[in-house]
Amino acid sequence: MILEPPATHQPTDRRGWNSPLAAAGAVPTPCLQDVAEDDLEILYAQAYDRLVARCPQEALEDLHRLVIARHRDTSFRYAYGLALQQVERPIEAAAQFACVLLIDAHDAGAALRLGECLEAAGDFAKA
Repeated sequence: MILEPPATHQPTDRRGWNSPLAAAGAVPTPCLQDVAEDDLEILYAQAYDRLVARCPQEALEDLHRLVIARHRDTSFRYAYGLALQQVERPIEAAAQFACVLLIDAHDAGAALRLGECLEAAGDFAKA
């Protein structure tokens, strides 16, 4: 099964790709609470590219940090859930997709992924 992020969760703003942070390859701070929005988007774009390149393990830490920094951002949560699903952590992935649905009840992609995760975890009644 190919797990591609849907177009609705792709990075939308790539203005800062030529910034020093982008050249360094990551945001150089363990806590992203005080990081500029543009830098969060750069980090997301890099993590998203790793997901598309089928390297979810490499994207997990950055995506987790992004979810902590901006916990109501459905794109960050969806991508984190997708990475967790790809590394076969369905319970944790299901939690992320459930959070996306709490924020946006009309996100069909999150509903589909939640069902896949529940099925992978053996919870066929809820899937």
